[in-house]
Amino acid sequence: MANVKTWFGKLNRLRRRGLYSALLTLSCVLCLWLNPGLAMSPEPVGVPLAQATLEQGQQLYQSGDLVKAAQVLEQVSATTPSPTEAVLALRNLALVYQQLGEWTAAETAIAEAQSVLDENALSNENALQAQILDVQGGIQLDQGQGEAAITTWQQAIDIYQDLDDFAAQTATVVNQSQAMQQLGFHRQAIATLQPIVAVLEPAPASLTKAVALRTLGDSLIQAGNAVEAKTVLQTSLSIAETLPNAAAVSAAALSLGNLNAALGETAAALDHYREADNSQASPLVQVQAQLNQFNLFTPAEQVRQARSHWAEILATLNILSPSQATLYAKINLAQSLIALPVADNPSPRQIADILVSTIQQAQTIGDRRSESFATGTLGHLYETQEQWSAATDLSKSALALAQASNAADITYRWQWQLGRIYKAEQQTAQAIAAYSNSIDTLQRLRTD
Repeated sequence: MANVKTWFGKLNRLRRRGLYSALLTLSCVLCLWLNPGLAMSPEPVGVPLAQATLEQGQQLYQSGDLVKAAQVLEQVSATTPSPTEAVLALRNLALVYQQLGEWTAAETAIAEAQSVLDENALSNENALQAQILDVQGGIQLDQGQGEAAITTWQQAIDIYQDLDDFAAQTATVVNQSQAMQQLGFHRQAIATLQPIVAVLEPAPASLTKAVALRTLGDSLIQAGNAVEAKTVLQTSLSIAETLPNAAAVSAAALSLGNLNAALGETAAALDHYREADNSQASPLVQVQAQLNQFNLFTPAEQVRQARSHWAEILATLNILSPSQATLYAKINLAQSLIALPVADNPSPRQIADILVSTIQQAQTIGDRRSESFATGTLGHLYETQEQWSAATDLSKSALALAQASNAADITYRWQWQLGRIYKAEQQTAQAIAAYSNSIDTLQRLRTD
C-alpha cells in the first residue's frame, strides 16, 4: 500500500492549497450497490459518427436500456476505424455485460479491449489502460473474486497516480476498500477510507463522497464502532439527498437500517428499511430492505409475510444477474425462512431448492465465499431437521471452501455448526474439538 500512502501525501498537499476540483468529476467505476457510469474517451476522437454512437451507448446505459446499449456498443467496436474508440467501446460493452450478469461476454469484451490496446501505440495508452482495469476489477468483485479485484484496482491506482488523476484514484481506492469488505478485512478498509474521507470532508457534495462515507460506515458497523458509524452514514444519506441520487439514498438508508438493527433500535431500523425499499431503488436493494425488515418482524408477522411474499421475493432474485450480492440475498432469504417458527410454507424441500440453486450459481461464477455460505446454510437446514449425516457432510464441505479461501470470518461459523451437530449426536470429543477450533479462529479474527 506504499503507493496509496504516497498518494495520500499528495492529496493532503492538494487539500492545503484548497484545490478540490479534481475530486469532483469522476470517470471511473464506483461499484457495489450503485450503478457505475460509462467512461467515455479521455481525449477528443477523430470520427464524429463514432463519437456520437459512443455517446448514444452511454445514454442508453444510463437510462437502464442495457440490451440496446450492448447492441450500439457492439456496432461501434465492430466498425470504428480508431483504436481509441474501439478500446472505449469494448470497455463500455464489458461494463454493460457486467450489469447484465453475462460474465463470459464481459470477460471476452474486456480481454478484446486489452488486446486492441496492446496492439496499438496510443498517446492516451495509460489512461485507457486504467479504465480497462477499472471495469475488470468490478467484474472480478461481482463474481466474488475480491483478492483479484484488489490487485487489479491497485494497478489502476498506480497508473492514476502517475497521471496525477486524483479524482480517479479516489474512486478506485473506494472500490478497493469495498473488495476488502467483501473479504472480511473491515479494519483494513477503515484504515484505507479514513484518509479519503478526511480529504473529501471540505469538498462539495459528490457521489464519491457519499459512497466513501457509506462504505466506511458499513465497515465501522462490523468493527463495533456504532457511534462513528452512525455519524458517517447519516452524512452519506444527507449528501445523497442533496445530489439528489435515489440509488445512493436507498443504499445509505439500508446501511443505517442495518446499524439500527444491530443496536436493537427496531423502530428506527424499520423506518430506514422502508426508506430504502422505494420504487427508485434498484431491485436488489429493495429485496435486501424487504428481507431485513422481515427479520425484525414478530414471529407471527414473519409467518404471515413469508406465506404472502417469499415466492415473490425469490422470483425477483431469480431474474437478477448472479452476482455475489444477489447470491447473498438468496442465502439471506433461505436463512430467514429456516428461522420461521412455522416451517410448513415454504417447506424444507423448497428452502433446500433455493440453496441448491444458489450453490450452482456460485460455482458458475467461481464465487467460493457464496458457495461456502450457501452450502453451510443448507447444512444448517438439515441440522434443524435432525438429519445429522447430511448436516455433517455439508458443514464439512462449507468449511473446506471457507478454509481454501482463507476466509476466517466464514470458517468459524461452520466449525461452530459442526460442534452443535456433534453435540446433538453425543459425540462429545468431536464437539469439543470443533468448538475449540471455532474459538481459535475467532481469536485470530479479532486481530483484524
